[in-house]
Amino acid sequence: MTTSTPPGRSYAGASAAERSAGRRRRLVEAALDLVGEGGVAALTVGGVCERAGVAKRYFYESFGSLDDLLGQALSDALEPVAADIAAASTAEVAAVEPLQRAAVEAVLGVFDDPRVARMYLESPGHAGLRTARERAIDGFVAQFLDLLGVGQEGREPARVLAHVVIAGTTDVVARWLRGDLHLERAALVERLVALGSDATRLIQQE
Repeated sequence: MTTSTPPGRSYAGASAAERSAGRRRRLVEAALDLVGEGGVAALTVGGVCERAGVAKRYFYESFGSLDDLLGQALSDALEPVAADIAAASTAEVAAVEPLQRAAVEAVLGVFDDPRVARMYLESPGHAGLRTARERAIDGFVAQFLDLLGVGQEGREPARVLAHVVIAGTTDVVARWLRGDLHLERAALVERLVALGSDATRLIQQE
């Protein structure tokens, strides 16, 4: 007598797709927890599966490698930043400072999770994380330039400044949350907003 569940059938009230999605979420959360505790270098597939309570064979159902898992974890964590910036832009696109403030606060909100901040800071040394970080920053840059109405003709010069602002802001915030920079939160926000606003005005003038 077999106890296997046919594809597409539910088990304990959850479909196969829902169970797979649940395992995927647990693996991502386990990776974040373990990075927060010991850094990216200490991560192993076995350790992630043990923390997530997921059999190792299911890991490869969702991810091709540990790099894939790490990249997905970072991408998922950074996703709310773009959504928060888009929400702020529905007000007044020409209002440079409010848009910059929304962006800085969005990054702070994501990196308030020390697991994400550590994963981001360690990303340059790991292929999956590095790719996810670069893809996220490129996406933020494109979104930012779109909100400012920068056309394709002036895109490349503007991308330089936009990239400096966005990559610099995310790195500074992550380092501040790690304790490398000693500023009050309000002072940090004001400094980053001022720098970002100045750069934005330069982009708009080009």
